[in-house]
Amino acid sequence: MNIDFNSSIQRLKKAASVKFDREIAELIGFSGAAFSERKKRGTLPKKEIEVYCLKNSINVDWVFAGVGPMRLDATSEKPCDTSDSKTLFNGETEDSVDYWKER
Repeated sequence: MNIDFNSSIQRLKKAASVKFDREIAELIGFSGAAFSERKKRGTLPKKEIEVYCLKNSINVDWVFAGVGPMRLDATSEKPCDTSDSKTLFNGETEDSVDYWKER
C-alpha cells in the first residue's frame, strides 16, 4: 500500500486535535527538525505513529489510508442491554454463562 505522507499527517492532526507539524512531531517523540527532514524526504515515521495511535485508541488504518472509523472505540454495533442486571455482553446472561461453565 502506498501511504501518502501529507494525507496521513492531516488525518493524524485531526485525530489528535492539533494544527501544526511541530505538535505532531512532539506527540510521536520527534524533534521538529527531525520531523521536518522526514517530511522533506516523504518518509512517514510509521512505527512512531502506530505506537501513538495504539496508546490513544486511534485507528491506524484510518490514519494511513482513510479506511474505517477514526477511533478504535467507535462502533456501529448496538450496545448490549444493561437494563437487566443479569445481562453480561453480546446478549449473554449469567445463566447461559453458568451453563457453559458446567460443560
